[in-house]
Amino acid sequence: MDKHNSKFRFPVSLCLTAAVLASGAIACSSDEEEVTYQRPATVVELGLSKQGSIIEETSISGHLEAIDKAQVLSRVAGRVESVYVRAGDKVTKGQVLADLDATSQKTKVEAAQASLAQAEAGLIQAQANYNAAQTKVEQARESMGMTDVSSSLSVQQAKLALSQAKAAEASAQADYNDALLNKNRQVDLYSKGAVSSYSKEQAELREITSGAKLQSAKEGVANAQEAVRLAENAQRQVNILHGDVKNSRAAVSQAAAAVEQAKAGVQAARASLEAAKVDLKDMTITSPIDGVVVKRNVEPGQSLGANGGATLFSIVDNSVLEMIAPIDEKYRAYVKPGTVLNIKTSINPEGTKASVVDVVPEADPQSHSVKVRLKIPNDNGMLVEGAYTEAILPIQELKGVVVPRTAVNESVDQVYVMSFEGDGREGKAKKHLVTMIYANPDEALVKGVDPNLKVIISGALDISEGEKVQTEDKTAEAAGNSDKTSDNGEN
Repeated sequence: MDKHNSKFRFPVSLCLTAAVLASGAIACSSDEEEVTYQRPATVVELGLSKQGSIIEETSISGHLEAIDKAQVLSRVAGRVESVYVRAGDKVTKGQVLADLDATSQKTKVEAAQASLAQAEAGLIQAQANYNAAQTKVEQARESMGMTDVSSSLSVQQAKLALSQAKAAEASAQADYNDALLNKNRQVDLYSKGAVSSYSKEQAELREITSGAKLQSAKEGVANAQEAVRLAENAQRQVNILHGDVKNSRAAVSQAAAAVEQAKAGVQAARASLEAAKVDLKDMTITSPIDGVVVKRNVEPGQSLGANGGATLFSIVDNSVLEMIAPIDEKYRAYVKPGTVLNIKTSINPEGTKASVVDVVPEADPQSHSVKVRLKIPNDNGMLVEGAYTEAILPIQELKGVVVPRTAVNESVDQVYVMSFEGDGREGKAKKHLVTMIYANPDEALVKGVDPNLKVIISGALDISEGEKVQTEDKTAEAAGNSDKTSDNGEN
């Protein structure tokens, strides 16, 4: 049976009764005649398609996190002496939160200071010993330098002189031997009357003279030998100085090693002192940041273990918060740092301004998403870390034909828009199959319809192609005004 034009068969009696109630609406015939019923036009509300743009958006959500926060632990062991803050207290960087009993640490600092003083005194003594050894080396070098070359040359010269003296002695000995032999021969010849007394006297004079020369040569040899001895003694003294220099250098090396060892001792003592001072300083627990104490897990009299252990205080700086939220990785290229958003929380439903900082450069292969980092100033202190937050992130501007969102109808296998065809308030519905590019709660960007088309924005799911429709006065006037606005505006 047709949905719009229905045919019914009524008995004549019923037809007469119906005729009284609705004259002219039903045509009756004898006995069993055919009756035709005309459905009235459906009243619809109209909107207008237009050439325009729509901002593609995506929803993001996450939890607020403080950018600056700290977990305060104890680095040294000790007994808690005093605690000065509670959860909810505002603190500043460097403010004292608690004190531990520092008696033993003060003793360690004093002992370390004494060890350092002793090590520094040892270094001073080692340096003095090194300087003394270095002085001895220089003195030995100077002494050796003055005699080394001269003593070596003196030995050579003395030995040469000795050699010359011995040669002179040998020559004088030969001359003396010849003179003595000649004298004896002349004396013998004189006794025989073979030579004159003059010849004998001349031979005797020569023997005396050559004997004197021989004696002088022998003394020269003795003097030269003494000179050689003295020169060699001097050379031996130089050799002794060489040994002194060598020994002094060895002493310098030993003294230098002692200095380095003393320096290492000073460094170790200084490091021990600094460590003791740090431990003493750590007996005072201070806040590393400005913020608010959100947790306190320590009480006076409590004993703490070294190297961390349980968190004593949790401090959060809520002045600036951040949210890291996932978005589809296809939007990565459209996210612009500096984009300002309005984020909403249950604490502040009206919203708070936030700005996009960056996109974390890593994609999740399971969800195909990347993470956007937002920065949220918290000037009034309303927001707190951990609060659930939602925001709308603009992606890009899409241009095309825009229709009211309620004008788009979706069935199992079709997406369509119904338009109003006609003048005034009466007309017919026409179906347009469309592709919906993007939609928000108010508008949709579609392909398949032209701009400046009167589209049905309510009741279209109950209307078929070609069905008569009728608009209310106000909707017809609104559509007409929109048409004029569109003609005078974007188109």
